[in-house]
Amino acid sequence: MEISVKRLYQRIWRGDLAPMFEIQNKLGVRFSFTCAALLFCLCLTELGHSQERLQPLDEIEARLYQYIAANQVEASVANRFRGGWLIYSKLNGAVFSHEPNSYLTAKQMLLLQEVGWRFELPNLAEVEGRASANLMPFLFDSSYTGEPGGTISFWPIQDYTTGRRGVHPGISALLPIANIPNDFDSSSFAALWFLTIRQQSDFVRAFVTSAGFYRDVGRPDSHGNNLRWKRLNSGAFLTWADPDHTVSPHSRIPNGVNNVDCVVNLNMLSALSQYRRQALPMPPVTDRGVNSTCRLVVEAIRSGAVPECSYYYDRASQFWWAYAQALANGASCLESVVKPVRWRLLIRALEVARAHQASSNGTEVAEILGALKQLYPPVTRPERIVDVVNRLEAILRGMVDDEGKLVTEDSISLSRGFGMSLEWFAPAHSSALALFALTIP
Repeated sequence: MEISVKRLYQRIWRGDLAPMFEIQNKLGVRFSFTCAALLFCLCLTELGHSQERLQPLDEIEARLYQYIAANQVEASVANRFRGGWLIYSKLNGAVFSHEPNSYLTAKQMLLLQEVGWRFELPNLAEVEGRASANLMPFLFDSSYTGEPGGTISFWPIQDYTTGRRGVHPGISALLPIANIPNDFDSSSFAALWFLTIRQQSDFVRAFVTSAGFYRDVGRPDSHGNNLRWKRLNSGAFLTWADPDHTVSPHSRIPNGVNNVDCVVNLNMLSALSQYRRQALPMPPVTDRGVNSTCRLVVEAIRSGAVPECSYYYDRASQFWWAYAQALANGASCLESVVKPVRWRLLIRALEVARAHQASSNGTEVAEILGALKQLYPPVTRPERIVDVVNRLEAILRGMVDDEGKLVTEDSISLSRGFGMSLEWFAPAHSSALALFALTIP
């Protein structure tokens, strides 16, 4: 059975009924409840067999997973970070702090669960349980400070007296950018994770509703970065769940002006498309936001605005990876630009494949390889693409050290504001990206 059909069965098992229609279309049969029941039984049978036939990881892949599992935080101050993964920050190039965050925890688990559908990952259920528990304090924080429903913050509350965000003592005082509002990038990964494990349905519904209220419409001002690549009031989703300084003098948005980020919007499309797949009701205003976001992303690709269309992700590979994930989660509105995306991704993949391993960056190689494999399915993958994939796999495998960590890595995100540049590095996340890229067919 093709892996694409297997994934349809997996989605049915998780409660997503849309694949019923997709499989029936593949088989060329009309819908009936009898047919649907037969497909559901086939889903159970196939998944039962696939669970028995989970493949073992090879030696390098096993090393990557062991590093990820071993670096999950087991205990911390007040146990607030137990179950997350540490990242370290560089402020204007200098290492500044180490801390977990909600964004990485949810994104990490989505990667591991995808790998776990096909490969044996020891104690994955325990890793998932700890990670899900790690997100609970962030939900409490949002309720404590009265944030918009269905949103979550990158950082937790560090000082409950003032409600300021931060991690270690003094960070909020040293960095005004630390006391940030909830954001839709972290929230989209949390919502997608809860959709996947079928938990926190109230949070997910509230996320879908709140997304519709934070759109690029009726705004008198535009973020400076946005002026370089998009029109004012595009209708797409905004990054921050907080009013601009023009609306509230107490805005916690860095620089005071909300923005539209193309990668954040792709991550939003992943969560909202998966929500749609489960045949759940979506408010009209959010539905319009999805349509506007699709148009904006398509325009950015056709006009060559990648990666300039992102303020928080500075590599084109991060955009291509998020694009491939959005497609995989059902954002069919993006299919019209698959060809130009493939072409630009292939150009960069060839540049990396031709470069000496020492000059390549492990995180970027993993993002390119993962996106390339998803956009060129194995059944129809041309020989020239097979060759590039094999070369990238060899480069990436050569970057895994004895501990299971990539010997070279790049930042996972970039924050700017108040005249400062703050980069985020996550070794365990880079290993998870590598594991995902090496194990998908």
